[in-house]
Amino acid sequence: MIFLYTKVLWAIKQQSSIRLTRSSKLKANNDKSNRFIYFNNSPQLNTSLVQDDLSLSDQQQVGRREISAEVRITRSLAIVIGCFICCWLPFFTLYIIRAVCRCLSYNAIEFFVWLGYSNSSINPVLYAILNKNFRLAFKNIFISLKKIFFL
Repeated sequence: MIFLYTKVLWAIKQQSSIRLTRSSKLKANNDKSNRFIYFNNSPQLNTSLVQDDLSLSDQQQVGRREISAEVRITRSLAIVIGCFICCWLPFFTLYIIRAVCRCLSYNAIEFFVWLGYSNSSINPVLYAILNKNFRLAFKNIFISLKKIFFL
């Protein structure tokens, strides 16, 4: 799980850096000195470059939104990974210790097994807290259930 989540985070970071370099290249290509083209020694306004310049600001806004979305996704994944590690690492550590010496009580092992299982119940709550679309879908489900049961 940790390996796969790390690969997801790495892919998000790669996409973010590609978008940043792409937007900086677009900005460099849309130099304001290239707005006029010359036909028969008279300057004509190059409308395609003006349109590109306008779309550049739109592209920068979209790029900023995408980067902030990537930051939110990265934060959400880091929290999910952290909870996974906190819930399952004690269990696997105790299993290794138990294999070496039989000094742990059954109750301690059972507690850490249930701590690991609790990760499955924590994940939906985490996704509901961290993801706006998930919250909206959950809210819609509860509203429709309310309409069904409390007419």
